[in-house]
Amino acid sequence: MRATLIAMSLMLLPIAACESPQAGNTDLARAVEGRLWHAETIAGKPVAEGSRVTLKIAAGRAGGKAGCNAYGGPVEIHGDRIKFGSIFRTEMACVGSGVMEQESSYLKLLQGAARGEVRGDGTLIITGDSGALVFRPE
Repeated sequence: MRATLIAMSLMLLPIAACESPQAGNTDLARAVEGRLWHAETIAGKPVAEGSRVTLKIAAGRAGGKAGCNAYGGPVEIHGDRIKFGSIFRTEMACVGSGVMEQESSYLKLLQGAARGEVRGDGTLIITGDSGALVFRPE
């Protein structure tokens, strides 16, 4: 009887580990890893017409297009917390109304990001003190 209880306990151990609070800490990382996301809004404003703002996170790195220039840098995700390290960007001259301002706002919001969430509809929301970024998966 005792051997049976021990065997059953050992079989349930992996299930209990999956349900622990710590196991949930990787949900955001798993949800975003390797996927390409395109921004819909930046600090409540729609992405400028004709520009494309994207984000891809893979292996501790983030990068994409900021509307005109490419950007990249390190990213750390712990639970729902997300922190972007020093972000580099190319320095091409951008044309189009408001594209440079949008790009600056976007990169500033990434640098100040604190939390991330993938909602049931697939929307990725990244928030910080300066506002929110709303993405859809490609």
